[in-house]
Amino acid sequence: MLEHNMGQVIREMSRQLRPEAQELLCALIRLPSTAGSPTQAQELVARELGWLGLETERFIIDPKEVADHPEYTPPQAGGGENLYAAWPGQKRGRSLLIFSHIDTEPLTHPEQWHHPPFQPTTQGDRLYGLGSADAKAGVAAMLMAIRVLRQAGLYPAGEVRILSILGKQGGALGTLGAMVRGYRADASIYLHPAESGAGWSQIKTASRGMLNFEI
Repeated sequence: MLEHNMGQVIREMSRQLRPEAQELLCALIRLPSTAGSPTQAQELVARELGWLGLETERFIIDPKEVADHPEYTPPQAGGGENLYAAWPGQKRGRSLLIFSHIDTEPLTHPEQWHHPPFQPTTQGDRLYGLGSADAKAGVAAMLMAIRVLRQAGLYPAGEVRILSILGKQGGALGTLGAMVRGYRADASIYLHPAESGAGWSQIKTASRGMLNFEI
């Protein structure tokens, strides 16, 4: 299939599946997954991966595994399961890792919310709910990307690796631990909407770092 035709097929299938993508994101928002309690939301992700025909590997990171790493930040709350799956593709190209985090910031000052935090609410072209952009939209996007390609009858040249991880608290319980354990690829995409306000219309290739310290 010619490249431009392939792009047209993907765009059309994405358009057709847009309502399903939004419902998946809403379903994830309805399941609280604040730091230390992501279990229910991860179960939904595991089911979605299963429906896509992918085997899910579950793993829990012990902070001691990464305590000596220069990017380690001590977590402030309990952990939980991370999920990994791989789509073999045609096994003749480079591998790609797509990942995002399922855990959210804690729910503080609920009285200040204009919309119920665990009840997804659409207003205009925006969807409100705790974790909608940070970063359950990324989790939904990577699951839908696989679904779009499968339903379009397209298969990647190389293996696509998927991680739904714990990314808050410095990533010691998820992102950092997963990288140290070897869940890597030739290239990766972090599916997290840009925090510039541009959302999915902006692709970031670099960002300022974060420095954590304790006195």
